[in-house]
Amino acid sequence: MAESIDPLKTASTVSGSGFNSAGSLAWNGQYQLTGVSTGGVLAEAYGYDAIGRRASAFDGATTISHLYDGAQVLADLDATGGVVRSYVWGPGVDNLLALTVGAGSNAATYYPITDRLGTVYALTDGSGYPVNRHQFR
Repeated sequence: MAESIDPLKTASTVSGSGFNSAGSLAWNGQYQLTGVSTGGVLAEAYGYDAIGRRASAFDGATTISHLYDGAQVLADLDATGGVVRSYVWGPGVDNLLALTVGAGSNAATYYPITDRLGTVYALTDGSGYPVNRHQFR
């Protein structure tokens, strides 16, 4: 994959095998990412609260609001206030112990597998079966 980024980090072109897309990033005065566009179309937009935490994300169709306890996100909520995802954190910073997607009888809980630096590289279900993997190069 080849990538070219301008000096202000506001536009980039990413290409790879069977893939080519031009994108742009928008930032506010506090250097917070406020928008991502690909091919001239808004793909994501972000809003922030008064103390600089990302408060919402909009993907062009759905707005998700983030509910915080201090620096940690406790839950992601849909437009009606329904829980989309909830998080359980351990001591320290970014120590994710569990992620629950959905609510009630439709809820599924996943557990992160991290490397020695604390980077999540996989999620497992309740039986320990990997359901999602991330690879960083």
